[in-house]
Order: sequence, then C-alpha cells, then structure tokens
Amino acid sequence: YLTMFIVVFPLGPLLAIVNNLVEKQLDLSKLFYSMKRPVPHGATGIGYWKLALSTIALISVVSNLLLLTVNRVPTAFWNSVAASSPLIFIILEHVIISVMAIVNKLIPDVPREVKEHTARQDYLDRTLIGAL
Repeated sequence: YLTMFIVVFPLGPLLAIVNNLVEKQLDLSKLFYSMKRPVPHGATGIGYWKLALSTIALISVVSNLLLLTVNRVPTAFWNSVAASSPLIFIILEHVIISVMAIVNKLIPDVPREVKEHTARQDYLDRTLIGAL
C-alpha cells in the first residue's frame, strides 16, 4: 500500500524500512527463544501473489497520477495546461502502463539459467531412474 500514496507521504519508504528491520529482529528472537524451526514446503511459483502485486502496481500508478494531476503545484507549465489536466492524466497513465507491459514481456518469469538447470536435472532424473 506504500506505493499507492508515495506522492503524498514521501517519508513512507524510510518508515517502512525501519518497520521491517524491527519486525525482522522480533521474528528472529521469537524463532530463537520461543518456537521450533518451521517446516519448509515446496512451491512451483508465487501463485495468486503475482496477480495481487500486479493489481497493486496498477492501482498505485493510477492513484499517484491522480494525486499529481489534481493536486499539482502551480507553475508556469501547469497553468498553461490547466484545462487539459484529465488529458495529461490519461496520456501519462497510458504511457506508464504501456512501459509496465513492455517490461513485463521483455523480462521472463523464469531465467534462462534456471530453465537450463531444470532441463539438466530432469534429464539426470530420467537417466538415473531409467537405469534402475
């Protein structure tokens, strides 16, 4: 939620880092002194978290652009385009979401090295299991 209102409260990321550091120390002390080690469970991906994070990123773009275009500081540039504020919002929103989509297409979900390692591991598994 921090990214949604970074324009209004720029000190938010610093406070989030401090919060995470304190929370990490509290979790470490809890794990060392009062709980046993958690049992890890394997997963094939991040599941629905990818959709949730993508949705939050889109909402963040829209809310920050709305805050920037509606509550703008009066300058010579903004005064000259005051009547086209909704147009500026729509253009900037489309540009940023297009850049996000392009970056999403260019960066693969699984790196090439991981795909190669998985293919090698599958080949070894088939070879060793086939030899038994």
